[in-house]
Amino acid sequence: METLSNNTDLKQIDERGLSLRIFLHSLKCSLISFLSAIIVIVVAMILLGGGPNMVGANRGLGVYVATIVIAPLLETIVFQLLVIWGLTKVRFLKPSIVIVISAVLFASYHNPIKAIVVFPLGLVLAYVFCYWRERSGTLKWAFTATCLTHALHNAYNSLTFDFLLGTLSS
Repeated sequence: METLSNNTDLKQIDERGLSLRIFLHSLKCSLISFLSAIIVIVVAMILLGGGPNMVGANRGLGVYVATIVIAPLLETIVFQLLVIWGLTKVRFLKPSIVIVISAVLFASYHNPIKAIVVFPLGLVLAYVFCYWRERSGTLKWAFTATCLTHALHNAYNSLTFDFLLGTLSS
């Protein structure tokens, strides 16, 4: 499999190769955000004295669909596509500042306890969006990669924590 150099134009790579690269990159980024969420949740549970019910477990299928499919689509449109696209129009903002602003807005949308956990995910999602927008030159691939990263992160969190915390609380 060929490797990408900084000078490689992704527009010349076939759609399947690009899709595979986006999937693998999204998988790596979602695992990083998942591990950061575990650390933040454990620290928060220790500091706030919360137990297994602090995060919530044993949710229905509708909640999983909303968490793994609908939320990534809608939140990517609002917090990455619109925010990052709009902020990049402001010439004096550096990309790192745009990523932080997007992550802060993303985290502030969630409840205060979740905001602490969600902020690192917001950084990862904004980075993924900016990375693939720059590499592919299109919003389509940036949006796809960001949605996939977000969906994978939510799937890891929902299924893992619900299983572990449901097991711990019973």
